[in-house]
Amino acid sequence: MPLYMQAKLLRVLQEKEVVRIGSNKVVKLDVRVICATHKNLEQLVDEGKFREDLYYRLNVLSLDIPPLRQRKDDIPLLVEKFVHNFYKETGLYREIPDEVMNILCNYDWPGNIRELKNIVERICVNADETEVMINDLPASILNKTFKIEHKKDQGLKEIMESIEKEIIISTLRECNNNKSLAASKLNIPRASLYRKIEEYNIESENK
Repeated sequence: MPLYMQAKLLRVLQEKEVVRIGSNKVVKLDVRVICATHKNLEQLVDEGKFREDLYYRLNVLSLDIPPLRQRKDDIPLLVEKFVHNFYKETGLYREIPDEVMNILCNYDWPGNIRELKNIVERICVNADETEVMINDLPASILNKTFKIEHKKDQGLKEIMESIEKEIIISTLRECNNNKSLAASKLNIPRASLYRKIEEYNIESENK
């Protein structure tokens, strides 16, 4: 906002009145103002780009909202909300299994909630089944989450196996190698987890 507009806004906040464009009649206000920014306003004040008096007028009650990567416990709740909204808008019901949710929770979300909402809507649209699969997720998220190096001769099967292996290893670490708890978190039978551990030679790699 240009400085001259900041001055006008400051006057409105101080006098609690405005004059409509093309009118000379003063209109009294009874409002509460909520502002949001991702800028460092104190730095802008020091640089002369934001009026100091306006800053203190606005900065009465300050709420700092950390980025999504610093509050990952919120991700499952937000995903549930976005999936529910998708169902209300389209009538298409989708479920997000634990293994997909784990990937979403491990991603850093540089675009914060807007990016999360966009991805949830995209995978809900692209999913062929009611239950969203790992391969419904964008490759960019899978690559950044697991840092998988794709070889030229790798097909989808090999790529998905690499991702599945990384998920199992990560879950076992989270559960302190408690396989029963890990199987529960992955929502698979314990026998299936043991089979995959042997198949991917995970035990020997973790020694």
